[in-house]
This record gives sequence, structure tokens and C-alpha cells, in this order.
Amino acid sequence: MSPVSRRNFIRYVAAVGAGVISVKLGSSLMSGMRGSERDSLLKPGSAMAATSAGSPTPKYAYVVDVGTCIGCRKCVGACKEENGTPEGIFWMDLLYPTDADYKYLPRPCMHCDNPPCTKVCPVNARYKRREGFVLTDFKRCIGCRYCQVACPYGVNYFNWKNPRSSQAGSSSSGSLAEYRDLDGRLTAGGGHFTGVIEKCTWCIHRIEKGKVPACVEICPVKALHFGDLNDPNSEVSQIISKNKYFRLLEELGTEPRVFYTGGYPPKLNRKTEK
Repeated sequence: MSPVSRRNFIRYVAAVGAGVISVKLGSSLMSGMRGSERDSLLKPGSAMAATSAGSPTPKYAYVVDVGTCIGCRKCVGACKEENGTPEGIFWMDLLYPTDADYKYLPRPCMHCDNPPCTKVCPVNARYKRREGFVLTDFKRCIGCRYCQVACPYGVNYFNWKNPRSSQAGSSSSGSLAEYRDLDGRLTAGGGHFTGVIEKCTWCIHRIEKGKVPACVEICPVKALHFGDLNDPNSEVSQIISKNKYFRLLEELGTEPRVFYTGGYPPKLNRKTEK
């Protein structure tokens, strides 16, 4: 799938901002998703199958079974508790598509293989790690919000006020501790500052301790899954190799690492206003 050119993407964002394109997908900020030739697009294992079994570098992915999700929002609550996000900020959100064969659509960050947000960041605060994590260096972020505009999934949030005064309480012993990667970048935990952009990190501070994201761990019906695509025996590899799946807004070439099973993508519902 070809990458999105900056010019085309800017035109797309401008059209949305001007109200030329109106898309209805529950309460989401998403602008649509692939709806043509669905059967061919949803072939089991048709994309992103494990490519290098035994590779020392994991290729993390997230799988959501929309047919199993019961809309309990425990994933949303677990995310806020684990990460201590400010009031009104939801790194994990639950959407309610009105034109699908299921009721609920959990939406974390897509952690795209071709993320538009990293391309527009003028200070390299938004970056992608080779395992698949798309992260923000909170200390480097200047709050320009270019990444928020570039992202078609609506997963970026800007801290307008002091987050410490409105954080969700946390009972997790290490949930707010600072996490820094090998380059010393502050990318998770303790990173809630006024005037910066933040988003879902797939709980990288938990992954590197051998755990799964908080939302995955708490799901009572096991609708959420997380693992390594480079391991053919991992749960996520097994699921997407044996089931039909779709990804959101694939036509933009972002190559999201979140796969949805158990249903078809909501119909493309675009209307051009004169």
C-alpha cells in the first residue's frame, strides 16, 4: 500500500476542517474506513503476517474482537487509572458505530507503521520505535499540535491545564512513575504537563516488564489482545491468521497495527456539501 503524500494528506485534513466532508461514526473523530471489496480485504492473514519468526525484535500488534466486546468500558477506566490521564482525556475510547453489525468499537492509538504524526513533528518529539510503538517525548514536545491535526484517528490530546489538578486517581503502584527509553526519552508515566500532546502508549512501561496493556488485562470477555506478530505462536498471530479482520482508514496508507475481528468495518458514510 502506497504511503500518504504530505500534499494529499494536507488536502484531506483541510477538507475535513472546512466541513466539506462529513462523516458519521458514532461519536468518533474518524473520517471513514475502507468499505469497498470487503470480502477480498478481509481474507484471513492477508496482511501483516509474521514475517521473521524468531526475530529478536518484536513486532507488536493489538487485536480487538468487536463481536465479543460488551461495551462495559472497563478498558477505558483501566487506562485512566493506569496512566493517570487528566480529566476529559481518554487514551482508550469506546465508539458506537451506527452502521455496523456490532455495537461497540474500542479505539486505542493505532501505532501506525506509516504514522503521519511523526512526519509533521518539527522537533522530533513524536517518533516510532522499531517494535511498533509510536511515542511522544514529553520533555521535547513544544505543543504545536501538528501531530493532532495530522492524525486521522483522533487519538491525540492537548493538555490545556495543569493535569496534576485533574488526574484520575491510581491504585497501581508504579503507574505514574516516569518511564524513559534507552535514549533517555520521557515517553510514559509522570509525563502529564501543561501545553504538551499525549496519547495511548500501549502501556509500554508494562510491556517491557513482560505484562500486557492495562486495558487488555482487565477485559472481562477477552475481546482485547496484544502480542508479537513476529512470533507465529503468539495469540495475536494466531487470531489474525485464522480470522477475517479489518483496520481503520486503510485507504490513507497509515498501516495501523490495530486489527479488528468479529465484524465488518462500518460503511463509508461520506456526504459532500454544496
